Amino acid sequence: MTDPELDAMNKILEALGKLDENQRIRVLLWAINRYDVSTPSSLPEKPTNLPALLDVNSREDKDYETFADLFNAALPNTNSEKALIAGYWLQECQGLEAFPSNSTNKELQNLGHSVANITDAFTQLKDKKPALAIQVRKSGKSKQARKQYKLTHAGITAVNEMIEKNRFNQ
Repeated sequence: MTDPELDAMNKILEALGKLDENQRIRVLLWAINRYDVSTPSSLPEKPTNLPALLDVNSREDKDYETFADLFNAALPNTNSEKALIAGYWLQECQGLEAFPSNSTNKELQNLGHSVANITDAFTQLKDKKPALAIQVRKSGKSKQARKQYKLTHAGITAVNEMIEKNRFNQ
């Protein structure tokens, strides 16, 4: 069963990803006006940071001091969940646009939670519907070539849900 809200968000993510920042702002403002959505009162007159203001995943506690803090908050169970959390750390907390898979495993190794085959873990994230991660680059031609990934909106949402679930279970 698919979630219509997640499907819509993925379509928006895909469409806006092809545009530059000014084009995104125009499209988002059009959608806000078209669907008569009330915007936050903190919206600046010239919205230079509109995507951040509309981020449904924004959270005050998003800034974890260390990867260990984030890992402990999310408590991943599977190798793919571990890769997802490490990717979230690099992308959302460290601000990387994309991240190499070996960097995620280095973060996990530092905590004693390394993944034997990090590429398989990311393949599982890519194969989910909707995809939780996407491959954005590959350097080299071999199967073992270095790959770079980016979490999707659904992947970021999945991490936030893991954190929220564990917050209430502690």
